[in-house]
Amino acid sequence: MMKLNKGVEVKNLPDMTVAYIRHTGSYKGNEKLFKILWNELLKWAEPRNLVGGKDFKALVVYHDDPFITHEDKLRMSVCFTVPSDKPCFEMYTDIFKKWGSIL
Repeated sequence: MMKLNKGVEVKNLPDMTVAYIRHTGSYKGNEKLFKILWNELLKWAEPRNLVGGKDFKALVVYHDDPFITHEDKLRMSVCFTVPSDKPCFEMYTDIFKKWGSIL
């Protein structure tokens, strides 16, 4: 019988507009991965004045249950809130090209 992780909490949050980078694959214990993702997202967002402010929130979203989903299919997004009145942003795809050589 599988032991349940009682530390997990599910919350309903208000609607938010976020900028994010998604990773697919293993992430457990990989501090280098998290540092790379956050740095790339910040490198994109800072010149657009999207970092900070009174309502700024940083989030990590784990999309899948690691007890059910195979490790190479796990999805995780690092994201932060951006003002909803900002115009749509261009897709930021350069990071995906870098992942293979950095990690």
